Amino acid sequence: MSSELEKESLRDPLSSSEACEGWTRLATGSAAAALRLDRRTAYLKSLNPLDRVPWWSHLPRSLQAFDRAEREHFVEFRKALPDPQAATDRLARHGQRCGPVTWRARQDRSLWRPQRYWRSVKDVARRGLRSSLPYPLVMGYSDLIVVPRQALPEFAHLCGVFASIRLFVETAAPTALAMACDVVRTEHDVAPWRGLELWRPEEVAALEDELARDVSALFAGERRDLLYVHPIKLSRWHIPDTPTSPSP
Repeated sequence: MSSELEKESLRDPLSSSEACEGWTRLATGSAAAALRLDRRTAYLKSLNPLDRVPWWSHLPRSLQAFDRAEREHFVEFRKALPDPQAATDRLARHGQRCGPVTWRARQDRSLWRPQRYWRSVKDVARRGLRSSLPYPLVMGYSDLIVVPRQALPEFAHLCGVFASIRLFVETAAPTALAMACDVVRTEHDVAPWRGLELWRPEEVAALEDELARDVSALFAGERRDLLYVHPIKLSRWHIPDTPTSPSP
């Protein structure tokens, strides 16, 4: 069983090249202090029950992943997960309680596309106007995650299981983190520290022009409280040379 999951994880790892496209200024020690982390505390920008996130693709994509896994029987993934009640209890530690899936929750930001619309209609016809999630799940923006060392083995195991069924990363990673860790801090808990996400190409271009693509200027002035900026293509930016100690 474990070897099967490991093979599936290697084919579709949760990590992506996007992790290299952000730029953060916090070293390990200062990050722990800024985010008020200890040996049992994790960090994620946000955490929300999956059924309460309408107008995004996380819910439909997650439902499809479980449907596909149940239909194709290509891995006995449920045997490698905590039972649903245990998972519910673990998520409840963080104030996360999943409810029924409604029509509004099924809608995503691409619903105006005819193909997506009729797919949602068919899903409602099959499941009903209100149905349950196939498993307790949460979601969150996942480009910066801090995992305490003691929780890392279970976090990695759960990520491997979710990867084996092709569960969307911004559902899989937050759910694994919340189930594996005693405490999860979010951006709301660590103000004024925050991340900066640029969603449109023109926003990225404007920042590059404003700072002349100088990485050292990213966290100066009004941006001094930023944890990270995403995305930053480092190949397009100037990174100051780091002084090196003279050879003995």
